[in-house]
Amino acid sequence: MSQITDGAVVTLQCQGQVPGPGTFLDGLTETGGVKLSPRTDGVFTGTHWQCSEDANGAFNLACAGAIQGVRYLDGRTANGTVGLAGDTLPPFSGTKWRILEVSPNVVTIRCLGDIPGKTFLDGRTGDGSVGLAPSTDRPFTGTKWLVALSVNPSLTVTTRRNQLGADLDIKGAGFTSGDAAQIVAEGIIGRTDHAPLALGFANVDASGGFSVTFTVRFAPVQPNNPLVVIRATDHHGVSAVGTTAGFTT
Repeated sequence: MSQITDGAVVTLQCQGQVPGPGTFLDGLTETGGVKLSPRTDGVFTGTHWQCSEDANGAFNLACAGAIQGVRYLDGRTANGTVGLAGDTLPPFSGTKWRILEVSPNVVTIRCLGDIPGKTFLDGRTGDGSVGLAPSTDRPFTGTKWLVALSVNPSLTVTTRRNQLGADLDIKGAGFTSGDAAQIVAEGIIGRTDHAPLALGFANVDASGGFSVTFTVRFAPVQPNNPLVVIRATDHHGVSAVGTTAGFTT
């Protein structure tokens, strides 16, 4: 299906027919907003989206913007708005999306939020805003999105438990050579405002890889399911995830 596969980082260009300030889906990680921007290069790192597929074929789309903050594309079906959430735990059922390819590399993106309402990701090219639409029929031409593969990085996490917490051995590949990747933990139950927990940075070598170990001292209150997501994001819109059971009881 198009370029959207588990682990891939893609750009999403709205196919809306009304001219306006931008066409590329852009996450504003610092504020939790979403808009359309004119380009995917330079300062527009938020136009890159990391895709994670679950066992049921639904996807999470996480903004790979360089500024640390909330990342998960979240459809608010109750009022038809779209923003970013800090993780995919309850109550953020709108962070799951069903993606359907309707022509080569062109998709519709449907929110699977629990609350009935509008569901299709809709770019409003006339003013650069983003929301949800009730269907993909006219006049909602902004519900079609052209997908382009940016990179396909990877992250592996090995957990070594101990009495005080865990040591996480983290290896990344496919990142930007010479950059630094920020490492965070996402999906920690009880975390204030669902904010990610910053673990530190890893220096990316000439081949685009890194290897680093972080020692985590964290109260063992996380249940066995879900696992904690470990995310690495560099300053060029490259992001990848792995998981750890290092915070389990």
